[in-house]
This record gives sequence, C-alpha cells and structure tokens, in this order.
Amino acid sequence: MKKILLIVIFTPFILLETGAKKIYHYVFKEATYMAIRQANNRRKLTGYKQVVMKVGGWPRIYRRAEIKYLYQRGTFKKGMSLDEVLSKALYITT
Repeated sequence: MKKILLIVIFTPFILLETGAKKIYHYVFKEATYMAIRQANNRRKLTGYKQVVMKVGGWPRIYRRAEIKYLYQRGTFKKGMSLDEVLSKALYITT
C-alpha cells in the first residue's frame, strides 16, 4: 500500500523535472526540513526566536537578533526593510 502511495505522490514531480534539477530539489527539500527541525530544537533549548533563510542556495539558521544586526550593518539590499527581510525567510519559529 505504501509503494502505491509513493508512486502517486512523486509521479507529477518526476514528470515535470529531470536529472540533476530533480535531485537538487529533493536534497533542498530534505535540508529545509532538517533546518526547520533544528530551529525548533534551538528554540526549545535557548528560548530565542530562530529564522531559517536561504543563503547561498541552502537553508541556514539564524537567531532573529542576528538578522537585526546584519540588517543594521547593511548586509541586505538597500531599500529593504527588516520586515521584508523576514518575509523572505523560509520559516520563523514562534
């Protein structure tokens, strides 16, 4: 039963993309899930809000205070507000 379910879920994915692109998307999805799990664990341990962002093509975990510090230093594009930076995040812990 599980094999049939997997075929139904992944059939459109396989038809739309081929080769290395398909592998990249699968690996990126798994890396994102792992980063979200780690962010939730860090939130439980430290109590700080964690932000998962795509940096250099891969998900990275930052504290929200670090994002504020990077914003104040001018790391992000000019004209971008802090709210816009946080809206581009993949995940923010509550």
